[in-house]
Amino acid sequence: MDLYIILLRIIHIFGSIYWVGTALFLVVVLVPASRRAEGNSLTLIGPVYSSPMFGIGFAASAIATTVAGLLLWWEVSDGFNADYMGSDGGIVLSIGAGAGILAFGHGLMALGKYTRQFANAYQAEPRDTAVMKTAEEKIARNSYISLALMIVAVVGMSAARYV
Repeated sequence: MDLYIILLRIIHIFGSIYWVGTALFLVVVLVPASRRAEGNSLTLIGPVYSSPMFGIGFAASAIATTVAGLLLWWEVSDGFNADYMGSDGGIVLSIGAGAGILAFGHGLMALGKYTRQFANAYQAEPRDTAVMKTAEEKIARNSYISLALMIVAVVGMSAARYV
């Protein structure tokens, strides 16, 4: 295994730890806590969703994971060789990669959009609580979709070598 593959794997693994871990935090901790906080939910989630590092970290980890994953997929499949792609491992890896690409696209188009809407409304004077509440609900709903896609990706990529 050469240095290029080792570096790609490190980037892919650590990027996915951050990306999936943040999604798990949203779905398992932050969204349920904000629902329990009822009228005070914006006080709880406002500083998180409006933090520049939240959006930058989430986006950077998603981009790094996806780019490194695509390059690894290319290398492992010998340039998307038909023999490999048609093998059991190639099919399972492709399902995982497809789910990861969908999670990236969904996160970019949905979660990124609604998080920016929330952050802009939170930072406005006066705060636009109606926009924030709508964005909060959309972030919560879309977090479940993204996490489900990420779980399929993680399982597919983890299992591909062993089928």
